Amino acid sequence: MAFVVTKLENDLKKVFSDMKDAGENVTIDMFTNGVAQACADFVQTGSVTTVDAGAIPAGAFTGSGTGQITVQASLLKSALDIACNAMSSMTEGGDDVLANALGSGMFAMSGAAVVDTNIVGTVVSPSGVPSPLSGTGKGIIVCVQASLVASMQACFNVMKQNAGNDQFDGNSHFASELSKAVLTYWTSGTITVNGLAPLVGSIGSGTVA
Repeated sequence: MAFVVTKLENDLKKVFSDMKDAGENVTIDMFTNGVAQACADFVQTGSVTTVDAGAIPAGAFTGSGTGQITVQASLLKSALDIACNAMSSMTEGGDDVLANALGSGMFAMSGAAVVDTNIVGTVVSPSGVPSPLSGTGKGIIVCVQASLVASMQACFNVMKQNAGNDQFDGNSHFASELSKAVLTYWTSGTITVNGLAPLVGSIGSGTVA
């Protein structure tokens, strides 16, 4: 599979629709859990690709890997919970609080993410004989949160400018901009994978898309 940004956008719109339908029974948890789970589900649909190489016990290895990322929605939810509870008693500045929470929560999610790959390639023995070899790898992804925060600050600024505009759908704008920001955040990340036995010593680098 690969990222389909419209799927995330629609999932976020459903979160906001469910909140509207809940009326007086709407809760902060409906927002924080809904947004966090939608983002986590989206990230886990991404396809990881790596280029792998290194000196392994059997010789010099070169190959490539494919796989996926596993993340914890609770890490983003926790940051959003803290932000939303703080915002409930604020009269101004809430937009920046929420934008930063989305950034820090996503950063916590990516920081704890686990990358798993299946690796295939060729090993050349010390005597110079090549042979196919495959295995698995496990790694991490490193992302930068600044662009996501800036994107959401810009999003909230547009929403503020359109307050009172009946032709402007703030929830749809939020869903669209957050979806694009999340996509950019993860696809701009750098993945590093370490080969597991029999590929110990092989290192892969790549991206998710």
